[in-house]
Amino acid sequence: MCSLAQVCALHEIVSLKVVGRNDAREITLFKSVGFALEDLVVAALLYERERNN
Repeated sequence: MCSLAQVCALHEIVSLKVVGRNDAREITLFKSVGFALEDLVVAALLYERERNN
């Protein structure tokens, strides 16, 4: 279980305002409550950003 202090919004991680995780062993949970198209766009943006790094 995690505390509320560990919870952040996806846009905070994507915009690099907070670190999503510090270690590959840490678990990230994403709860989708929006439209599938929004999820697809975010996934594509994250993929491109990582591909360019």
